[in-house]
Amino acid sequence: MKLLPGIIFILLAVFVLLSFGKTSNELSYYTYASADFENVTSTPSSKKIISCAPGKTKMNDAEKMLHKKKQFFPTPPGTEEILTNDNRQSAGVLQNGILTISLEAREGMWFPETHEGEGIKVYAFAEKGKPLQLPGPQIRVPEGTIIKATIHNKLDTVMTLHGFCSRPAVAGDSILIKPGETFETSFKAGQPGTYFYRASASSEINFFGLPLPHFTDSQLFGAFIIDPAGKKSDPKERIMMISLWNNNIKFDTTMHEQAAINGRTWPFTERLTYKQGEEVNWKVINASNQQHPMHLHGFYYTVTSHGNIYKDSASDKETIHKAVTELLNPGETMSLSWVPEKPGGWLFHCHTIFHILPESFLRKKPKMEEMDPKDLHAHVTEGMGGLIMGLQILPSEKNWKLIKFKNVKERNLTLIVKEKPNWYDSATGNGFILLEGNQISDDNVNIPGPNIVLNRDEPVSIKVINKLKEATTVHWHGLEIDSYFDGVSGWGNYKTMLAPIIQPGDSFVVHMRPPRSGTFIYHTHMHNQQLFAGMYGALIVKDPEISYESEKNKVIIFGENNFGAIFINGKKQPDTLYIKKRINYHLRMINITAGWADIETSILYNDKPVKWKPLAKDGADLPIYQQIIKPATKQSVSVGQTLDFAFTPEEPGDYLLQVTSMYGSLTPINMVMRVKE
Repeated sequence: MKLLPGIIFILLAVFVLLSFGKTSNELSYYTYASADFENVTSTPSSKKIISCAPGKTKMNDAEKMLHKKKQFFPTPPGTEEILTNDNRQSAGVLQNGILTISLEAREGMWFPETHEGEGIKVYAFAEKGKPLQLPGPQIRVPEGTIIKATIHNKLDTVMTLHGFCSRPAVAGDSILIKPGETFETSFKAGQPGTYFYRASASSEINFFGLPLPHFTDSQLFGAFIIDPAGKKSDPKERIMMISLWNNNIKFDTTMHEQAAINGRTWPFTERLTYKQGEEVNWKVINASNQQHPMHLHGFYYTVTSHGNIYKDSASDKETIHKAVTELLNPGETMSLSWVPEKPGGWLFHCHTIFHILPESFLRKKPKMEEMDPKDLHAHVTEGMGGLIMGLQILPSEKNWKLIKFKNVKERNLTLIVKEKPNWYDSATGNGFILLEGNQISDDNVNIPGPNIVLNRDEPVSIKVINKLKEATTVHWHGLEIDSYFDGVSGWGNYKTMLAPIIQPGDSFVVHMRPPRSGTFIYHTHMHNQQLFAGMYGALIVKDPEISYESEKNKVIIFGENNFGAIFINGKKQPDTLYIKKRINYHLRMINITAGWADIETSILYNDKPVKWKPLAKDGADLPIYQQIIKPATKQSVSVGQTLDFAFTPEEPGDYLLQVTSMYGSLTPINMVMRVKE
C-alpha cells in the first residue's frame, strides 16, 4: 500500500506524456464540447478546442518543479515510521466470541504526503510488536463479542484513553495511563454501530475547549465497528477516518495544518473504483477537532446512521435522508450508501475550502498562478489538496456515451464570468452575467450570480465564457450530470477526454438534462480566491408544469469574502427583504461560504421564533412524514448545503432572519424581512 500513491502518480504522468504524441482523432488530450456527440471522435475544429497540450516552450520555474525528479524524504535514523492503514483488516484475534487485542501507543514519523514530503513527528497506535499505523489498528467485531484489550503507554507523557467500553456509553468514561504503564480491560462490545477509540496527551491544548487534540497526539485514534449479529459485512465497504494536525494555537490559520483521510492527504489518498450501478457502502469518522461538511459529486447518498465515539443512532424512516453534503461535527460518525449511476471521475471531499487548498508546508509545490493553466495533470495533482477522495466509476457497457439530444431542441443559455470592480470597498469581485438566446449584452455583473431557473428533464446547454484574467471552471453542485461536465478540470472525464480548464477569453459548453426539481448551486471549483470574490450563484430546477414566481421564491445565499465576513445575497449589510402577510413563501437557503460550516439560521418575530416547514435538503424533497411544521430556530445550514422551507408570515411588521454560529464565534447577522399587509 505504501507504493500505491507513487504508482498512481507515475501512471497519470505516463498517460499525459503519451497523450502529447497521439493524433487528434484519439482525443486523449484535446478537450472540447460539441452538441454533436454522435461524431464525438471526429477531429475537433479550432473553434471547439478548449485546451490542448502545451507546445515545446521554455518552462518556467513552476513547470520545472513539476517535471523534475521528486524529492525523497527518508525516515530519520532511530525514528519509527508510521504506516498508513486503509481499514480493510481487523486487528487482534477473534476466537470463540472473544477478541483479544494488545495495543501500544508510541511516537513515530508520519508521512501524509508519502516520502515526497517531510514527515511529522506524532503519537500513534500499533498492535504489540507490529508497526505503528495511522489510523490505529481497526477493531471490528460482531454484536455480542467480548473484547479483552491491553493498552500499553510507551509515550513519555500521561495518556487519556477513551472508547474502550461497551456501547452505548457516557462521555465521561476515560482512563488515565501513565508513561510505561499498562491498562487491561474486558467488556462486551454492545450495540451495533460505527464508533472509534482515541487518546490524548494531558498537556495538549484544544480548540473551543473540545476534548479532541490537534497537535502531537492528534493521530491517536482507530475505528471501532460493531456489526449486527448474524449479518455479514460488505467486504467492499470502506471506512474513512478524517484527521487534522495543526501546530498553531491560533484557530484561523492553516499555515501549518495537515488534513488527512486514513493517514494521507490529496493527491496521495486512496483511489476508489466501482462499477456503474453497484451499491457502495461507506463509514466516515471525523476523528478531528473541526467540522467537515462532506460533499459527493454527481450523486446523492443516503445517510443511514449518525453517531459518535460512544453511541450510534441507526436512522429509521423518520430521520433517514438523502444528501450531497452532510456535516460531521468533531467526533461524529456516519454510515451511508449510494449507487453510482453515471461513469467517470468523481470526488468526495470536505467542502470547507481551507481543508482542500493545495498549499503544503511539507514539500515544495508550484504556486497556482505560476502553473501552466493548460496542464490538466498539474491542476489535479497540484491545484487541490487535503480532504479529497478520488473516485472512478467504470461504465456498465462498452458503449459509454455522453448525454445527447436527438431531434430535441436544447434551451441555450450563456453564462459569462467577469470581474466586478469595487465590489466590496475597493476589492474587485468575480461575478456572472446570464444571457439567453441571442442576447449579446455583457453588462451588469451580478454577485451572487443570477438565479438560473431550469425545467426538470428539459435539455439545456450552458455556454460558460471566461472573461477573467485567469483560468476558471464551474461546478454544478448537486446536479446529477455527466462527469465531463461536472466542472472538475483534469479529473472529470468522458473516456479519454478530460474535463478542461476554461482559459481567459475561452469558453466551454455544458450539456445537461436535470432529472430532479430542487435548489442547487453553481460555483467555481478553482481552489484559490475566486470563491471569496463572489463566484457563486443559485440554480433552481422546477417542475415544467409549475411556473416559477420569483416573488414567492426567496433565495437566501450565504457567501464569504477573504476577510471571513459573511455576506447575505452578496452584501455584508443585507438588503431588506419585502414580503406580504399570509402569503406562502418558498425560502431557498444556500451556504456557499468558504469556511463557515457551523452557520445556524432562525426567523424571529418580536424576539421569538416563528414556524416554518422543511421541504427539501440539497435539492432532494423530504418525505411527507419529515415535512413537519417546527420552530424556525437554530437551523444548521453547513457549507455546500441547500435547505428549502415553506414560510407564511401571519402578522405585519419586521421579522429578522438571524444568522449565528454553533460555537458562538460569529456576531449575529440580521436580515430584515419586512411584512406588509
